[in-house]
Amino acid sequence: MLSAAVCGCAAGASKSNGTRGELDKVDFTYQLSCFFGCPLEQPLLQGTREQIALSADGDVEGVTVTSSDPAIASFAVERTCYCERSDSTSRLELRDDGVCPSIWHKHCDNAVLVEATASGMTTLELRDARGGLLDRVRVLVQTAHDARFVATLPDRLGPVMGTHFELQNAQSLQLALTLYDDDGLALLAPQGVSWHVDDVQVATLSGFLTGSGADVHDGLSVDVQATGPGDTEVHVSVPGLDTSVSLHVAP
Repeated sequence: MLSAAVCGCAAGASKSNGTRGELDKVDFTYQLSCFFGCPLEQPLLQGTREQIALSADGDVEGVTVTSSDPAIASFAVERTCYCERSDSTSRLELRDDGVCPSIWHKHCDNAVLVEATASGMTTLELRDARGGLLDRVRVLVQTAHDARFVATLPDRLGPVMGTHFELQNAQSLQLALTLYDDDGLALLAPQGVSWHVDDVQVATLSGFLTGSGADVHDGLSVDVQATGPGDTEVHVSVPGLDTSVSLHVAP
């Protein structure tokens, strides 16, 4: 349920749309919140999880990662390997210590899993198997200060911004949310957003890979299905902010 329109992506400090590390060796790029990646200058919503892609210098075996302040954000390395043909037309999934068939070559990528716990700034340090520092980069976590809702309606061309929306019975809309910190920067939040509809007799909510009901705990967008005529409120709760939109369903 993530879209480029709501991910808050900004131009990065490197060609990868990511952020170049302080030692100028590795590019760090948030990859769950944006189709083309986001730089680490984009703050994370407190309570969300993200994933950081690393450029080639960060893909060596035995990499470890530490946080200068684990109370703000904690990190873990996830390594995936695969066999690739020279023409890159296909690939085979592979165990880390596996061996590729003769006409294939092995490739492994490291990614950093992020859990944003509290507001503040911490430093991610990436080290090789001998403990040597590969590179470091800052990670920013913030609470929400403001929000904007955008709906994709069945009878309108293009998204509509607002705090009140109308549907006919049995119609549905996609409701997308952009969260901002107190400086006006959009917050990345592929997880950690709680949605609630007051009256399931009027509307239900569903998210990516979640069933419909009164509550969804997911990212920055949900599908809203009209179930009967009436009026109800769709609420969003995140650290720092509780906000809502109103919904009217006509018979």
